[in-house]
Amino acid sequence: MNRPDREAPREHAGRRRARPAPAGGLCAGFGAAPFGDWSGYLLPGHAARNRPADGVLNTLWVRAAAFRGHDRAVVLILAEVLAIDRELECEIVAAVTRVLEAAGAPIPHSTSASGESSPRAAPPPGDPLLAPPTSGLDVLVCATHTHTGPPVFSLGEAEAVGPARAELTDLAARAAERALQNARPVTRIGFRIAHNSYAVNRRLQTEHGVQMAPNPGGPVDPSVALVSFYGKPDHNGAPADAARAEDRPIGRIAVLPMHPTVLSPQIAQLSGDVAGVFGAALEEAGDVPCLVLQGASGNVRPNLVDAEGAFRGGEVRELIAMGRDLANRLIEAEERGVTRGGDICFTFASSEVELSLAPVEDKHSPPPPPAAESLLGRRVSMLAFDEALALVLLPGEPFVELAWAIRNSVRDTTDCEVLVAGHAGATVGYVATAEAADLGGYEPAEAYRYYGFSRPLARECGEELVTAAARLLRDTVVS
Repeated sequence: MNRPDREAPREHAGRRRARPAPAGGLCAGFGAAPFGDWSGYLLPGHAARNRPADGVLNTLWVRAAAFRGHDRAVVLILAEVLAIDRELECEIVAAVTRVLEAAGAPIPHSTSASGESSPRAAPPPGDPLLAPPTSGLDVLVCATHTHTGPPVFSLGEAEAVGPARAELTDLAARAAERALQNARPVTRIGFRIAHNSYAVNRRLQTEHGVQMAPNPGGPVDPSVALVSFYGKPDHNGAPADAARAEDRPIGRIAVLPMHPTVLSPQIAQLSGDVAGVFGAALEEAGDVPCLVLQGASGNVRPNLVDAEGAFRGGEVRELIAMGRDLANRLIEAEERGVTRGGDICFTFASSEVELSLAPVEDKHSPPPPPAAESLLGRRVSMLAFDEALALVLLPGEPFVELAWAIRNSVRDTTDCEVLVAGHAGATVGYVATAEAADLGGYEPAEAYRYYGFSRPLARECGEELVTAAARLLRDTVVS
C-alpha cells in the first residue's frame, strides 16, 4: 500500500494558548462486552433490506471509556447499533450508574472550592424519564450508526426487540464497570490525523431538487483522527520498575466522519460495517481497546458508485479493505499534539439545547407533535484534556459544515485540537444547516418519518448546536 499523504501541521501563529486549568490529574480506563447473535431479526438501517439477518459477519461490541479527574468521572458508552431512543438512553444511564455505585467504583464527589456540591446540568424540563444525575458521575451514550446492528431501535419496518434492548443495557453496565475499575493515571495524550479518500458528499443539486447522489465538489471532511491515552504499565507494586518503564497506550478513541454504510442492503449479516472493521484493525495493531465515534457526517458517505455514477452497496471484501486501509493510514501517520509530564487536567462540560420541530404551515400539515417530541431537549457535551484536545459530542446526525463551524468558532483563540462527533444520546435524526434545510432533500425533509417524528427539525437547530458547543469551548479551553 502506498504511504498516504499526511495532513500538514496546522498554523497557530498569533493564537493564544488555552487557559491552564487547576492541576488534578487524569485517570483513564477502557472496557468492552460483546453482543450475542441476533440473527433472525430484521436489522434497522436500510429500508431496502427486507429479510432478517442470517449470520454474524463480525462480532459487535459495547465499549466504554472512563475518565476520572479530581472532581468528576465521565463514562462514555459506545454501542455498535444504529441509534438509541430517549427511553433506552435513560435505561442505560440508570443501569450504568446503579452498577458502578453498587460495585464501589471510585467515583469522585464533585465539590466546589467552598466544599459544596458543584452545580450539575439538570435534566431537560419536564422529562419524566431521566433521573437526576449522580454527584461526580456523568454517563454519555453514543451509537456507531451501523446499519447492520442488533434490533434495539425501531426504524421503518424494522421493529426494536425488547430482549436486544435489555442486552444492550446490561452490556453497557458491564463495560462501564470494567472501564472505571481499570482506570489508571494518564501520562500523556497524543493524536494523529490521516487522510480519508473514501468519503464523498451525498447531496447533489439537480433540476429536480437535491438527490442522494455523489457530489464530489460538496462539503466533506477528508480526515480521520485517532487519540491515544498513555500510562505507565502496572508492575505489581514495584515503584522502581514502574518509574523506569516507558508509558504505553491505555486505550484510544477514533473519529471517522463518514457514514458506516459500505455494506449493500442485500447483505443481511450483523456487522459494525466500516467503523467496526476499522476499529478492530486499530485494536489489533496497538493491542489496546479503541472506540470509533461517528464524526459529523449526516451528508457524507462512502464513495461507492456503479457504472452509471449512482451510489451502490459494497461487498464484504471492499468493507474489509477500506476499514484496514484507514487504520493503516493512521498507524503510519505521525503522532503530534502530545501532552507530556505533570498532571493532565480533565474537564467535562455540557449544555442542554431545546431543539424544536418545523412549524405547522397550514391545516393540512401533520398534527401537533406527540408527547415524546416535547422531549427534544438534547445535550451537547464536551470532554477537554489539558491544552491539547477537546472532544465535542452532538446529538443526531449533524452535517459536516456544523463541525467546521464549531472548530472555526475558536480557531483563532486556542491551539486546542477540536474533534466533533455525532450520535450522542437519543437520536434526533439528521441535523442539517439552515441552507440545506431550505433546499430540502432526504436528510432534512424526508428522513424524519423513519424516526417517528411528525415533522422535521426546525431549520435553525444546526445553528443552535453550534452556538452551544462554541460556548462550551470558549468557557473551557479559550483564555
